[in-house]
Amino acid sequence: MKKLNDNDLEKIYYGWLGKAIGIRYGAPVEMWDYTQIREKYAGKDGYFVDYNDFAADDDSNGPIFFYRALRDCPDLSRYGYRDLAECWLNYVPYEHGFYWWGGYGVSEEHTAYLNLQKGILPPVSGSMLQNGRTMSEQIGGQIFSDVWGLVCPYDFRRAADLAEKAARVSHDGVAVDGGRFVAAMISAAFGAESVEDILQAGLSVIGKESGYAKMTRDLMRFYREGGGQEECFDYIRANYWKDKYGGNCHIIPNAAIMVYSLLYGEGDFLRTLKIANFSGFDTDCNVGNLGTVMGVFTSLKGVDYATWIAPVRDTTLCSSVLGYANIVNIPNFVYDVFRSALRLRNETYEGKYSESLTIGLDEMRVDFALPDSVSGMRADADACIVHADGALKITSAKGREGKVYYKTYYRKEDLFDNRYDPAFSPKAYNGQTIRARYRAEGGAKVRLFCEDLHGGKTYFSAEGATEWKIDIAKTALIGKIGLAVRTEEGGEVRLEELSCTGKPDYVVDFALETTENYALEHTEVRQCTHYDGVWQIEEGRLTGRCLTNGQLYTSVPMKDFLFTADMAPLSGDACGILFRVCGARKHYRLAYEQGKLRLTRCCGSETLLTERDMPLCLGKTRSISVSVRGKEIKVFADGAQVLAYTDEQAISEGIVGAYVGRGSVAAFDRFSIKEI
Repeated sequence: MKKLNDNDLEKIYYGWLGKAIGIRYGAPVEMWDYTQIREKYAGKDGYFVDYNDFAADDDSNGPIFFYRALRDCPDLSRYGYRDLAECWLNYVPYEHGFYWWGGYGVSEEHTAYLNLQKGILPPVSGSMLQNGRTMSEQIGGQIFSDVWGLVCPYDFRRAADLAEKAARVSHDGVAVDGGRFVAAMISAAFGAESVEDILQAGLSVIGKESGYAKMTRDLMRFYREGGGQEECFDYIRANYWKDKYGGNCHIIPNAAIMVYSLLYGEGDFLRTLKIANFSGFDTDCNVGNLGTVMGVFTSLKGVDYATWIAPVRDTTLCSSVLGYANIVNIPNFVYDVFRSALRLRNETYEGKYSESLTIGLDEMRVDFALPDSVSGMRADADACIVHADGALKITSAKGREGKVYYKTYYRKEDLFDNRYDPAFSPKAYNGQTIRARYRAEGGAKVRLFCEDLHGGKTYFSAEGATEWKIDIAKTALIGKIGLAVRTEEGGEVRLEELSCTGKPDYVVDFALETTENYALEHTEVRQCTHYDGVWQIEEGRLTGRCLTNGQLYTSVPMKDFLFTADMAPLSGDACGILFRVCGARKHYRLAYEQGKLRLTRCCGSETLLTERDMPLCLGKTRSISVSVRGKEIKVFADGAQVLAYTDEQAISEGIVGAYVGRGSVAAFDRFSIKEI
């Protein structure tokens, strides 16, 4: 097998762009009947809806976060079901966001998630025995499988095996075949010469007697025998339509639409996606999967950039428990997937993207090395950006200063809708340093800037600065970072990289925050995400309530830091703070519990590290602090040290948050965070 090269990395990029295009294109008509779609949108070119900033979607949540199971695994030789189960439980909020939570026995993901919560591990968690055949063969087996094809270029059997492991957490039977089939097609598309090659690769990794394989061969036969496109669609409706299968969204009718679209799309990206989208049923899933296959296969050649690619803005928004990780810069995701592909092959790489591969998945650092990439950058009305030779070429309107920026936080009003409960924490903070690598030509003038969403004030560096430490109000909510540019005729700025890194030093003052009411069933405290519980701003305080395990989070990952919370227990006997949080199942908890102050390490299971008697004083606000330096943890209450522990199995880094449990209620006035 040939070594991976620049072209393969680019194909991973085109594959995920194709996925993003497909989801965005299919989302407005999801679960519509084909007659409704043709009636309303016949002849329409481009997206059906101008989403501006497209909210989260399960079809992108799944691949991006299930991939972390592989990425987080320290020993790939031992990677398996336990890693995937922990991934689900660690990154997915409890019964909100991320998936369609249709209920136990209705939604396959919801059912599997509750199984996992009760200790029923994969593959039993998704099996026919546990959930019944109808439930286990719904569409979810294949809709999240794209990433396994992208991480295994040319190695479609390994891609299929990885997809099967992931699919069996929640599915069985032909749904698992679908996961294998889609992943294998994407992997094969890196080197395929035809759509036939791609389909044959998919067939080669599933059993010949599988209903999925029989359907695929049947439609391929129909196509080879000269059947027309509409005749084939009629044939599908007569033989493989949803009335013949149980459940809310069975995999076979949707898979039939995908195979049909590949055959009659005849290798053209847009034609393939349009056929699928005008066929109805689970359009965002089907068109999203096809977008990945065809994105890799075609490298998006012939796809109009302004119509289809530019609206994506190289950004995928998600709804995991980790707010900073929910703002995904697509090139950074691609670099990370490519690094994992190299790791799976035990290969090294030297090429034009070597420097780009040093950028971390969640790092607030972007470049423009990939073809036509903008890495989430935007321009205001007085600026213009164009990709040019691995950089963004920036010009301003005559006589005016234009701003080019990256959105480091999204508010409710920034999003078109509430799809899958998006939630975010900022990716830039006071105390960090903005750095920009650029060339100013023809007398162009540049200032770095950030915008504080509390009051909308913009702060600027000195002219010509290439780095600038943010030293403004500690309570600032930074929503944008970027460059303010003024160019004269013939002048321009070429931006090669933008970052905001360093040690945060900031305060979340909950008197300045609000409860963002996306919908009756979806509220988030601004700057924060949550796992479980009811979290709201009440009378200028953060209030948390939960019957079980309420967790709320904010910040970006930090190693060594001082974290202080001003907290008042109001009811119950379980409340406190979280630190070095890597998810709902991996963090430290410092909490008042049953008359004691307890320090607990949570890594799947819980380990009590140390404790002391310290009863709650209901209604009284106390300052509780934790100082972490490497393995050393020190705890302070109202300024006095009360606990200390050296953890030889220390969690190395993470974010911070709050905890309430067992029916307790607590209020928090502010969080103070300073990385050391």
